[in-house]
Amino acid sequence: MVLAFCFIGCIGFIFVAPPQWLTYFISDDAYYYFLVAKNIIAGLGPTFDGYSLTNGFHPLWMLSILPLYHLADGNIEFGLRLVLALQVMIASLSLWLLWSIVTHWARARTAVFALVIFFILASPLILLFNGLESVLLICVSLLLIRVDQLYPLLRDGDTPRKRLVLGALFALFVLVRLDGVF
Repeated sequence: MVLAFCFIGCIGFIFVAPPQWLTYFISDDAYYYFLVAKNIIAGLGPTFDGYSLTNGFHPLWMLSILPLYHLADGNIEFGLRLVLALQVMIASLSLWLLWSIVTHWARARTAVFALVIFFILASPLILLFNGLESVLLICVSLLLIRVDQLYPLLRDGDTPRKRLVLGALFALFVLVRLDGVF
């Protein structure tokens, strides 16, 4: 219930706040993604400056924001608002996954403590709402843990189906950040 209330409040804030309030937490690197996404949608291909092609982005995050820039139809401010709304959705899913993981092992009181520690140490306003793939990386990491918790994936005698699911989750993890392969 608290998560739903915060989710609705954040989404509302994103769509009514002045643009300068929204850009406070956005990393400079995020604008690189935003411009490349805008140029891809405009038919210029993966380019930052409109002239030189680039491969300097993580593919899953770019694929996640491309539809948003298509909806924004060239409006940079609306595109930013849509990306932040997506980040709120992914952050909410991440918090729910974290809650599910911890309550699987411990009582709800411990889960509340874990969420408080997450908010203190992970600096969610910076990590989750910076316009970059960080929120997606956290979410996919938690998803991997939760799926393994519910359907143990790394056991002797696993079925090919479980191995396929594990491989797909690790592929997803690598596509979030290409350096995740290491």
